[in-house]
Amino acid sequence: MDQNHDDTSAFARVLLLIGSPRAFAVLVVLCAGLFVADFLYHKHPYFEVEEVPGFYAIYGLAVVAVFLVAARLLGGVLKRPEDYYAPNDVASEPYPDESRADG
Repeated sequence: MDQNHDDTSAFARVLLLIGSPRAFAVLVVLCAGLFVADFLYHKHPYFEVEEVPGFYAIYGLAVVAVFLVAARLLGGVLKRPEDYYAPNDVASEPYPDESRADG
């Protein structure tokens, strides 16, 4: 058996690849290529705004930005203090000494 064999699963290798700077660079190049390709073909838009080259890239970026802002605002509204559940937490109850097993 090969001593250098990596026992990580294929899924774990894909997750490691996605988080690498090389994967990010490939994604940036791919997105830039698709943006440039948007100028190279004739579209048949339903709405006039779809005629703008790169419309869907700009629209997608705007939607992601709106989601991030909404998540930040919603997180501020829903955020609870660190000890929010402490009064009802099991760990905050005193240990019952009489039911402790000595053995």
